[in-house]
Amino acid sequence: MEKSGVIALIEGLIEDRGVPQRIKSTLEESLEMLNSGSSPNEKISHIISVLDDASSNPNLSMGARTHIWNIVSSLEGEMAKK
Repeated sequence: MEKSGVIALIEGLIEDRGVPQRIKSTLEESLEMLNSGSSPNEKISHIISVLDDASSNPNLSMGARTHIWNIVSSLEGEMAKK
C-alpha cells in the first residue's frame, strides 16, 4: 500500500468518533512520523510499534482494532518489499 493509502486509513480512524482520544493522539503521532525525515524502515518500524500498542487498548472497539491491524499488516508488507 502506498504512503497516501496508509495516511488515509489513519486519518479515517482519527475522525472516527468511537476511537478514544488517547488512541487518536497515538494515531496523530504516527502521521507525524510518516512525514518526518527518518528512513522508510525506521518510520515503518516505529509506526508498527505505536499502532501495536494502541490495538491492545481495552477501550478500543473491535472495528477500530481490526482497522489498526489492517494498517499494521499493510506496513509490514511494505517492510518486506524493502
